[in-house]
Amino acid sequence: MIKHRIACLSAMALLTAIAADSASQAQTSSPATVTTSLGASLRDALASAERTVRSRESSHGASSPQVAEALAALAQLEIDVGDLAKAEEHARKARGMVESKSERALGDALSALARVATVRGDTFVAEDLQTGAFEAYKRALGDKDASVGFALCTLGYIQALRGDFQSGESKCLDAARYGSRSALSASQRAAWELQMGVAYQGKGLRYNAAKAFQEAFSGFQNVLGPEHPATAHAMSRLAAFYLFMGDVGLADRLQTRSLELRVKTLGANNRWTAESMLRLADVRLAQKDTAGARDLYRRALSAMGRGHGASDPGVAEVAMDLGTMLWNAREPGAEELFRRALDIREKSFGTRHKLVADALRAVAMVDEAAGRSSAALEKLDRAEAIYDEYAGKLMTRGSEKQRRANADKLWTFWNRVVSFQARSAKDEPKAVELAFRTVLRNKGRVLDAMADSLSLVRASPGADDAKLIEKIAENRGMFAQQVLYRSRVRGTYTEQEASGNNKEVTAAWLDALLSRVSTDAEATISLRAEQLGKARSVTKETIAEALPPGAALVELASYRPFDPKAPADTSLGDPRYAGFVLDHSGQVRTVELGAASVIDEAVRKLRKALATPQGDAKSAGRQLDELVMKPLRAHLRGARVLYLAPDGALNLVPFGALVDERGDYLVETLSITYLTSGRELSRMASTPPAPRSGAIVIANPEYGSAQGVGAGNTARGGASTVAVDLGRVRFSALPGTAQEASSLASVFPDAKVSTGAEATESRIKGLRGPKVLHVATHGFFIDGSRSAQRGNRALELDDAEPASPADDKQSKQLNEHDPLNDPLMRSGLALANANVVNSGGEDGWLTAYEGMTLDLVGTQLVVLSACETGVGEVAPGEGVFGLRRALVVAGAQTQVMSLWKVDDEATRDLMVAYYKKLKAGGGRSEGLRQVQLEMLSTPARNHPYYWASFIPSGDPRSLDGKPVEPKFAKGGYGVPSFDGVKERGCACEMAGGTRGWPWGWLTLIGAVAVAGLRRRR
Repeated sequence: MIKHRIACLSAMALLTAIAADSASQAQTSSPATVTTSLGASLRDALASAERTVRSRESSHGASSPQVAEALAALAQLEIDVGDLAKAEEHARKARGMVESKSERALGDALSALARVATVRGDTFVAEDLQTGAFEAYKRALGDKDASVGFALCTLGYIQALRGDFQSGESKCLDAARYGSRSALSASQRAAWELQMGVAYQGKGLRYNAAKAFQEAFSGFQNVLGPEHPATAHAMSRLAAFYLFMGDVGLADRLQTRSLELRVKTLGANNRWTAESMLRLADVRLAQKDTAGARDLYRRALSAMGRGHGASDPGVAEVAMDLGTMLWNAREPGAEELFRRALDIREKSFGTRHKLVADALRAVAMVDEAAGRSSAALEKLDRAEAIYDEYAGKLMTRGSEKQRRANADKLWTFWNRVVSFQARSAKDEPKAVELAFRTVLRNKGRVLDAMADSLSLVRASPGADDAKLIEKIAENRGMFAQQVLYRSRVRGTYTEQEASGNNKEVTAAWLDALLSRVSTDAEATISLRAEQLGKARSVTKETIAEALPPGAALVELASYRPFDPKAPADTSLGDPRYAGFVLDHSGQVRTVELGAASVIDEAVRKLRKALATPQGDAKSAGRQLDELVMKPLRAHLRGARVLYLAPDGALNLVPFGALVDERGDYLVETLSITYLTSGRELSRMASTPPAPRSGAIVIANPEYGSAQGVGAGNTARGGASTVAVDLGRVRFSALPGTAQEASSLASVFPDAKVSTGAEATESRIKGLRGPKVLHVATHGFFIDGSRSAQRGNRALELDDAEPASPADDKQSKQLNEHDPLNDPLMRSGLALANANVVNSGGEDGWLTAYEGMTLDLVGTQLVVLSACETGVGEVAPGEGVFGLRRALVVAGAQTQVMSLWKVDDEATRDLMVAYYKKLKAGGGRSEGLRQVQLEMLSTPARNHPYYWASFIPSGDPRSLDGKPVEPKFAKGGYGVPSFDGVKERGCACEMAGGTRGWPWGWLTLIGAVAVAGLRRRR
């Protein structure tokens, strides 16, 4: 897809006012609100601003705050006419003059610098500069000045430009508390609406976006006239919105008129005129007019070069867009344009800028298509280092939702690196290293960043930091309670309700408000964490060092193969799986596992076979082992302790239940600990925080009467949001969990046990780093495409009133504005009073969304003795979105969770035996494995349905932090050499090694040669 960063970012270019024509006018106007008279040209305003600077230098001195204000106003105008170099020069000069003299002048200078950075694409720099501008204005003008609010809204707009639409909308809404917008100039009010429109569109609130863009356009037109550049800009933005909505004809008319106005007012060879050409090219592409689009791209390239010089970064941007179009159309000239863009960007931004990485990726694509794999590898390697640094910045800011969106944007490159190694450099050691490094650095990155942010702020001694976390937890609890109540009683959301337009629908309006407040708090906490510490370094070397000798990391990755020679719309193939193996020595080996569709189908069959004691688990386990583990075994080099980081549907598999060629379950021959990604090993390598309290057991909650649950159906007032009608969900008593709690109390006499009415949400939410947390209750994960199933520790449906056919039809798909789209809202635990529908206070449903803010820092082990607590919505590269993720973010070192509906009695026995192993010094992973082996040897419990459901994820050591050596009754796997003879140890092929020559034989040949030399002596 053709992207127009200039088109997206240059909306900044006409949002502030345009010029000052006298010293007195500039002194009395509020920050960046000076405007020209209607009809005055930008060039006249620019000349007037230059005269003002000279006049003030004469009357106030060359270094006075008054001169700094005039320089900042001049810089704003220079941006408007496209002269970024001069604008930056004057804004920097102004900043240096007033750093400690005038807060208001400092705000003006920082605001101008923020605009320059925004147009150039440095949104992180722009955000920091505009934050400084907002704070300076606030110090200068106080909390009641609307101009301070406008500066805050501009900050939100910058955040929206980098994709954080939630924060952008929030800040523009919050800006109103600094003063009424009526106190602003008409131009500023219009600019405010334009900024809101961008945030609304990004959030998918099209009704709000259309209204905001139309008001912005009308505002600029009324106050500045129909031909003013600001009006042309608003018209262009409105046209882009209509194109987004599918009204190509109206978009064409508006965009054509915008281009005509910019040519008339700014000239044909101008940065912003080129922007209109690019946006009109988007319209031509939507009309399938590739020749027209190509002509507009070339005109834009010429306009940028003539107006601003051949080395202007804007030329590189247009060159990239035109090159992309030519490449996708298989027309000549793309390579030259990509290399030209790379050269300009390296000279303009240095070698470590994200825009340089974009150009490197494009040139690498051309090199790969031409068969120049070494050249492509060199560029991909450079680009990966830049993207890694850039991703590090992205992951330190914003809410989890925003960080996930940022990670999605970078996924294309990460996918391309893995694909390049598998397709074009299969036997190239450097390519293997690059692919593994890319997977290691980025798989699970959002989860890692969230966990690090919370742990850093929790460790801070500041009272404000503690209050901030409490605020987030409170907001999440209120939000979840309101969402679930509405979903259980009333139904789903409309767009107007979700956006808060219909204030009479108070529940929906409150949901939106709470979501916004919570998101802001999360963004604040991420910035606080950024101040407190830096992200951990994750390298192959640090991860290998964290591996115990004799252990291996198995990193599985799903990817889509990329064909650089194929048309853009068919360049990505069907998903596949790849595996990487890292041992303690730091050596990496890789294997291509095959089509994801085949492997995922085998996963489905295995999970179905494991879901009941009558399932043919052996056959299904053998099939999946043949596809995944058998190819990997040849690369394990005898390792029997595995740290396994699955991906995709493989996250939902207990690998111990797979069956090898000898007919043995893998639990008998391997000790497996699960990770979201190998990144977790770096956290385990550091000294963990100590527990702050003893063991806690929560079991056998009193779920309350189910009366009223079915009745809620009749008051629902709309379609159910998921396949399960939450209005009919009920939880039945689990007497086995009471026995389980009693047995566990005998193993840990000091444990504090809460059952019945005391097994509440608040009990868990009030915990502070218990050594062990054991929860025995119903678990749930509500899949949007699946009906609830009955099970001992799973949710059930009240049979009183089935859903209507209309409800069932609409329940197949979540409403796009419904908060239940978030899988963290659809998974959780049932606690006291979960069957009682109420509109205030605790609802007895502890969702994973709320669980992320539990204080489990120092908690060595969390055991969720319930159904499906380890499942959730699977996201490639990010693991499972459910309770598993929530507990990692909350700080739990190890989690034991289930993958299907578990048997009540078998679970009780397994848990009691497991805790006895732990008390005797057993490992958190190995202890569970030994219990599973004991159950496997018991005829009544030898089906993996009974013993394989629970998996250990995280730190495998004993509760006192000691490594535990696994015990094996059966031998490991020999690796066949090239002639079929079994070698002692490992004879597997190294990545990039001589094909067919195992290392065991090479060592033997070397030893014989040395012996021969010695004999000759």
